[in-house]
Amino acid sequence: MDLVFPAGTTKLMLTRQQLLVRVVIQDSFEILHSSLLFTNAFPDRVLTIELIKDALVRSAQNYSPGALTIYQRLLYDAEYFRKIMPLVSLMNVHDRSS
Repeated sequence: MDLVFPAGTTKLMLTRQQLLVRVVIQDSFEILHSSLLFTNAFPDRVLTIELIKDALVRSAQNYSPGALTIYQRLLYDAEYFRKIMPLVSLMNVHDRSS
């Protein structure tokens, strides 16, 4: 499923997404929270990205077959994942200055 952006911006808004995309993203919050509690509460940048991707992929799997397109795009379309990631984590994992 394609992501929906407000006119004139490249900033993704959760409330503008199709229902299934929104539910997959929202459910990934709980999965990520569990990963932070049981895997690593203070992950570095690389692990943070891995945990976010894992949470989104697992959430999409939970809604298969309806979310199969989302699942596949998360696995094989890096740009799709890169656009969704800021909705799941406030950490600016793209900032290379730190």
